[in-house]
Amino acid sequence: MKMEEIELYPHNQKAYDNLCAMLRDSNRACVVQPTGTGKFVIIAKMAQDNPGKNFLLLGTNDYMYIDQMANLSDIAPGFTPKNLQFMTYATAMAKARCGDEIPRCDVIVADEFHHCGAPEWGKGVQYVVENNPDAKIVGFSATPIRYSDKGRNMADEMFVGNIASSMELEEAWLDGVLPMPKYVIALYDAPKELGELKVSIEKVREKKKYSKFVKKYEELRRSLQDADGIDRIIAKHLRKRDSKVIVFCPNQKKLQEFMLLRREWFGRVNKEVHAYKTTSADPYGSRDFQEFKEDSSSALKVLYCINQLNEAVHVKGIDAIVMVRPTKSPVIFSAAARACPHIRWKQNATCIRPLQQFRLPRRYRGDARAHGTRL
Repeated sequence: MKMEEIELYPHNQKAYDNLCAMLRDSNRACVVQPTGTGKFVIIAKMAQDNPGKNFLLLGTNDYMYIDQMANLSDIAPGFTPKNLQFMTYATAMAKARCGDEIPRCDVIVADEFHHCGAPEWGKGVQYVVENNPDAKIVGFSATPIRYSDKGRNMADEMFVGNIASSMELEEAWLDGVLPMPKYVIALYDAPKELGELKVSIEKVREKKKYSKFVKKYEELRRSLQDADGIDRIIAKHLRKRDSKVIVFCPNQKKLQEFMLLRREWFGRVNKEVHAYKTTSADPYGSRDFQEFKEDSSSALKVLYCINQLNEAVHVKGIDAIVMVRPTKSPVIFSAAARACPHIRWKQNATCIRPLQQFRLPRRYRGDARAHGTRL
């Protein structure tokens, strides 16, 4: 089979040209673009254009690399970068601890390079660099900022501020590089707290105050009654019966809980729901993930995941994500908003954010405390 030349989209061609120009004058440079915009294709293009150089790609997991290579075969049939070797950050860390040999390379590529700031993984990266002192170092990430690590900027720390190209998620949406999802907030635990409020009101002994609280309770109950729950919201915004959905979960306990709720949440769309799960600790996760991608049945397909699809895994044809994983990090949040950095949204896809903890309006909580009622 004849090898196809990789053709980059205009935004990636610009990034590639800037990167090559910067590397002519410096040994370090990085590209900051939302995941899903094709950063791995830029890496493959570098390998294709420099067949005499060896590239060592550092990434988060083998799962990611296998998936990226599969997507590359669609973009450039017949091209397999023989001069590109992959190593996980964890492997580099282990080699650093044991003093094992590191492959010689001309270019070190750090994918999702914000991970290089992690204490142990960072030692592995440093070990790779020390064993290849003359190598160029290139980085790619959706964001150089480690928000959970005092806001460290890894573009400054690792690349001396040499950013060859930068694109914000909003730019990618506005320029049509990435489809813009519809963002919906859903409430799914309000009835529980409303019930607790009713019990608390029953404890108020003063008739005048009791009547006041009952009036406010009825006002709140009616307003919540008029609002849609998560099942109705999902049915409203997920019209295709055979949709593909990814649910981001915070931990194993919640994953099991949400899997049991799948018919309650998605039953209004389709009574037949195929559920899959993948977690970083699950040895069968990759099998489930592959089956999810290949499922073309008439059922509604739901993939539940923990710490697995936050970055660098491409999934095509996703109709919606449900994000029940709480986070303070814009990295994880914006990643999930794109369908976990590399999910290929369908046009008009939906991001649903269920809110489990329902907080009563301040006027209800304040009045109750004043009268010794616990809400």
